[in-house]
Amino acid sequence: MSGGNLVPVNEESVSIEMREETITLDFQENFYEVTVDFTFYNSGDTETLSVGFPFFAPGNLGKGKIYDFKCWTNGEETSFEDIPLIWNSETDKQPELQNAYTRKIRFNKKDVTTTKVKYKSSYSRDLDTEKSGMSYAYWDGYYLFGTGSSWKNSIGKIKLVIINNLPYGFIETVRMGKDIGGTSIKNKISKIDEKTYEVIFTNIEPNYTDIFYICFDNILSDSGPKYFPAYFPFIKKITNSDELKWYTKAQLRIIRNTIYALHGYQFKSEDLKNLFIVVGKDWNPTYTERIKSSFSEESLSEIEKENIRIILEEENKR
Repeated sequence: MSGGNLVPVNEESVSIEMREETITLDFQENFYEVTVDFTFYNSGDTETLSVGFPFFAPGNLGKGKIYDFKCWTNGEETSFEDIPLIWNSETDKQPELQNAYTRKIRFNKKDVTTTKVKYKSSYSRDLDTEKSGMSYAYWDGYYLFGTGSSWKNSIGKIKLVIINNLPYGFIETVRMGKDIGGTSIKNKISKIDEKTYEVIFTNIEPNYTDIFYICFDNILSDSGPKYFPAYFPFIKKITNSDELKWYTKAQLRIIRNTIYALHGYQFKSEDLKNLFIVVGKDWNPTYTERIKSSFSEESLSEIEKENIRIILEEENKR
């Protein structure tokens, strides 16, 4: 499932431009919340438009549902109605825009109008969550920004804000454009604080079905085909601060101690002990605690020792 911009539903030409759009995606364990703030300017006469918020289902991933939808105009909450969007099933092999929440908005002459929408969405894939809360699936979400092309001129400014409140998820992919096969923009994203990331674009002229696609992977991913730690990067190559910026401080602690766990380290901290007992059952080889006196730092590789040092240094900065 994905949301979209407010766009004119019936009007083919308007004098209203979208000057700014701030899209905030807050990823939680079992849902993600979308808040979008729009700023419009009407360079023409006062007019009232029927404006819609369309839903978008890219490919087979569009299986989520939205709920708790709310909208505001100039700071005042407004009502809306749900309408289906009609398509020709004979020519459209797979419909994309399915339906929309619509409302009437008055755009005053030579004036700015602000609007806002907010809703929650389930993820497009079911999460296989163990009792520990550690999901072995990944989390992904979408936002349709391309329908902003219906307004006059280009979109003046788009700010995408991503908030990571997932205990075990980190940003793996951020793409912009058609479906999930769009252009990667991860290298353009700045970290604002421990859980918040943002990227800003100006003068955007999108295609109608362009989306932002965000995918979170698991810090202890074992998505296959081999079992963990086959793909665990922190035992294969030396990391750096640019790579570590995608993890929270709590996640860095888990990653650092995972290196020890792979050598059978016996933990004092109950949370780590319980975590690795649960997730370590599916490792190859499985996690088995050694007698504390039998563990030696010398069992760690030089790459592992260096990564422990770098990660701990990063933790202490947070």
